Amino acid sequence: MRAVVFLLCLGVALAHERGNFEHIIEINREAGHGDLFEGDIPCEDNPMYEETKCSEWASWGQCEDNPDFMWYYCRMTCGKCDWFPTVDAIYAAFDQYNEHTCIRWVPRTTETDYAHISRSYGGCWSYVGRLGGKQDLSLGEGCESTKTAVHEMMHCAGFYHTQSRTDRDYYVNIYEENMYEGTEYNFAKYTADQVDLYGYYDLYSIMHYDCYSFSKNNEPTITAKNDPSCNTPLGQPYVGGGFRQSDIDKLNSMYNC
Repeated sequence: MRAVVFLLCLGVALAHERGNFEHIIEINREAGHGDLFEGDIPCEDNPMYEETKCSEWASWGQCEDNPDFMWYYCRMTCGKCDWFPTVDAIYAAFDQYNEHTCIRWVPRTTETDYAHISRSYGGCWSYVGRLGGKQDLSLGEGCESTKTAVHEMMHCAGFYHTQSRTDRDYYVNIYEENMYEGTEYNFAKYTADQVDLYGYYDLYSIMHYDCYSFSKNNEPTITAKNDPSCNTPLGQPYVGGGFRQSDIDKLNSMYNC
């Protein structure tokens, strides 16, 4: 059995069906975090990232290939402070990890490296993988859904967004003309030299952008190749949804369990 550690310190009308990641982007903009890499990943003070556009590689690699990138023995530490409504979503997310994966989120005791889950920073965001020491993971106002907590915790466990996979061009189309200027880099993909892929490409993964992520004109920025009108939304819906089997399989494969 593997364990994960955390510190809990919970300190415009659309003409299309809103996706959960679109909601995350909106919450982060309102919280003053509109420049996060890929919408919900901080760049500053992260040794895994380049100075401005973050990393040139992602977290699809094997544990043995990136021993300092993975959490040691899948542990992340935790403790708890004040209680907020967000706590229900967080513990529901813990239950999903505990039920479907070998990762366990456990209260921090003396662990040096741990995830500090806080409401006070504002926005929904997380660093990717283990950085060492106290590591912030934000679930602020508006981030109270279980699937948002699961999404950010999956970043913390070591995964970027699905559409950055090397093989994404076989499955999706990208429309830069519909993106806000300056956000195009959020749709970059990693090369085969930079990443190893886990499992199949799942258009509806909890880690996938929705069709209108970073859209400036209410037109799609990314669609499935077999559904250019986005009749079936990508990623997870704003209401409902959660862990997909592909997400579970990737986590268990990454942690060799």
